[in-house]
Amino acid sequence: RTARSILLNVSQIFRLFSVEMLLFLNRKVKIRAFRSFLVE
Repeated sequence: RTARSILLNVSQIFRLFSVEMLLFLNRKVKIRAFRSFLVE
């Protein structure tokens, strides 16, 4: 039972972390696209 709760917590943290990473990568890509647009 405790192992299951730990697993749930880990999966929750991992999900939050992956969402943060996706947002961060998305922002970087947008900035890069915007810069290339400005250069062109």
